[in-house]
Amino acid sequence: HYTVKRQTKAQRIVNKNTIICSRSEDQEKYLKDVDKQLDIMIFCLNIDNSTLEKEALRKINYFICDYLEYSLDDLSGDLLQALETKRGTCAVYSSLFQLLCQRCGIECYFIHDLEHNHAYNRVHLSNGEIYYFDVTWNDTTTLMKTTFSFCDLKTFQENHRWDSITP
Repeated sequence: HYTVKRQTKAQRIVNKNTIICSRSEDQEKYLKDVDKQLDIMIFCLNIDNSTLEKEALRKINYFICDYLEYSLDDLSGDLLQALETKRGTCAVYSSLFQLLCQRCGIECYFIHDLEHNHAYNRVHLSNGEIYYFDVTWNDTTTLMKTTFSFCDLKTFQENHRWDSITP
């Protein structure tokens, strides 16, 4: 069993594909505000160094499904604004999933499908297992919120395609 390895703020990785700030705010202040929100979320999730990776992924998936409401009202991709309004697009769902995973030391990739204008994630566990997650579809198309979690490549490709994968 592999446990999460919590990262400090200095070790935090921010996805270069995530549209971090659409406001004219200072980027450093913006990142501090996002960090603060992520700290609160990790605390609420009760994820620490004793948490197994798969359990952390389950907690993150459920949390995002409960926290966010899917909305096309704001297509800016402004993550902080989405966290404040608790509404966002698939890019927000996937970016938040990636950032929370990375905060827990879990390798996670943001996947973008340009043809269908959709985003989801690929996760690499410490033991070498690779899984695909679509937290947006878990939230909007399934009652159990787990149908598109821990999918293998073959199963995931039945419903998903992608143009780019970004660490």
